[in-house]
Amino acid sequence: MVYKILLLLLPVTGTAQSAQIKLYLQQIVANQAVINSIEKGIGIARTGLNLISASKRGEFDLHRIFFTALGIPSPVLRQDFRINAIRRMAMLVSSKHIPFNKKLLEETADNLEELVKLISHNRYQLSDEERMARINRIYEDMLDKFIFYKQFE
Repeated sequence: MVYKILLLLLPVTGTAQSAQIKLYLQQIVANQAVINSIEKGIGIARTGLNLISASKRGEFDLHRIFFTALGIPSPVLRQDFRINAIRRMAMLVSSKHIPFNKKLLEETADNLEELVKLISHNRYQLSDEERMARINRIYEDMLDKFIFYKQFE
């Protein structure tokens, strides 16, 4: 189409010029075909990049959901008997004055602070299994402190 329009617009004044014009028109048509191919390639590349971007965003969202879930302790974990036992032992240990009480109170307060962080939202990013292991460690430590406390009672 472009080829025919250009032929009509250019005056023909000799065979050499006519051949030159014909060559230019062929080059224009060839360049137009190359431009169309490039535009088609750019469209394919854009589609591929959009697909990769969407896939990456989906992967990121999965990771975000996973790590957000690690920040929330399960309700079952919060109802574990050891949590209430730790609180009761801490109250008893801190209620009476005994020798070495200052160090014992500081360690008890540290255990309670750690316990609160473990059962609170978004303080730690731990699985429930990891949280239970830490609660168990605190429980064992508080049990030792409570036994020590009972010796002075």
